Amino acid sequence: MSGASSGGTDESAASGGRGPIHKPGRGRHLRSRPLLAVTVAVVAFGAVGAFIWVLQSSDADKSGKSSVLSSSNGLGQTGGSTVPGVGPEVVSVSRLRSIAAAVGRPVYWAGPRPGTKLEYTQKTDGTTYVRYLHRSAKAGTPGAGYVVIATYPQPNAYKRVKRIAAAQHMFVADLPNGAIAVTKPSRPQNIYVLYPGQAYQIEVYAPNAGETRRLVFGGAIQPIR
Repeated sequence: MSGASSGGTDESAASGGRGPIHKPGRGRHLRSRPLLAVTVAVVAFGAVGAFIWVLQSSDADKSGKSSVLSSSNGLGQTGGSTVPGVGPEVVSVSRLRSIAAAVGRPVYWAGPRPGTKLEYTQKTDGTTYVRYLHRSAKAGTPGAGYVVIATYPQPNAYKRVKRIAAAQHMFVADLPNGAIAVTKPSRPQNIYVLYPGQAYQIEVYAPNAGETRRLVFGGAIQPIR
């Protein structure tokens, strides 16, 4: 993503001084995929979602056909149902909390951050993005210079990502409550967080890899309440 999936981490970066890192070997190059139907949003989030592409690519390698992620898989619905898409909009903290409560599923963020304003975007598959814009930036502003927290619906996310992380030789670090953080060595700005038994994964992106580590290993990434 030009915001969330532009990177993985090196071993010291991923550990952040906390949980053990397991390094099976070298990671494979990841491609990003389009994330939003609206062109400006695609530009704004171009780097987010590269790891989702890896999940789809790996499944395609095993089955001979692409695995299509949809809200029916991630949200427990049937018939390929979708949710309303929401284009990038600047929101207050109270408004974001109201949106998250209405969504009815986890939406993750890094809490209020001084000197920034919140931007919320939602895809029709249920993927959500909370981006931290500079005060002068407008909703939909492109660029990789902003912190982004993405929440992706993903069935069996924890088990699938652990399997693929091992197969693709990514770094895996332990987090509290049984969660794991997964990174690719060549993409240190991006860390993917997964919890056992949860049907989603969280991607944390910051322009600086050290900031990404601080957000993830410092416990800043939480569901909006």
